[in-house]
Amino acid sequence: AGDAATLHRRHLGYGFQGLGYHFVIGNGNGMGDGMLHIGYRWDRQLPGAHAAGPDAEFHNQHSIAICLVGNGKRRPFTERQINELVTLVRQLQKELGIPADRVHLYRDIVDDASGPGRFFPATQVEDQLIAQPR
Repeated sequence: AGDAATLHRRHLGYGFQGLGYHFVIGNGNGMGDGMLHIGYRWDRQLPGAHAAGPDAEFHNQHSIAICLVGNGKRRPFTERQINELVTLVRQLQKELGIPADRVHLYRDIVDDASGPGRFFPATQVEDQLIAQPR
């Protein structure tokens, strides 16, 4: 539960410079279901503060971080969240020329992470990505 402001405060508590994600998508519990928040890191084109581990600096510098509010280890994300995520990622792919094989889940970049959780519909999302955007 929560919203971008909640995450911002939590990240400040971790010693970050504020919200670590570029985008946040709400689940209806603190933020509208499927509502997209565009974070200050995107507006100012700043690196994220979302990755951990030995390659964290690289991923924070060279990745776009998208957070779905919720816990995919405990329950599915909402249909509206997933739809907004796909719409956002496809738009970013088109605008920035990002091929599907460069779109990663958190667990793909952090060795001991399970995020976004077992309830995240990875195959459904991956099937909707643009293989080679122009």
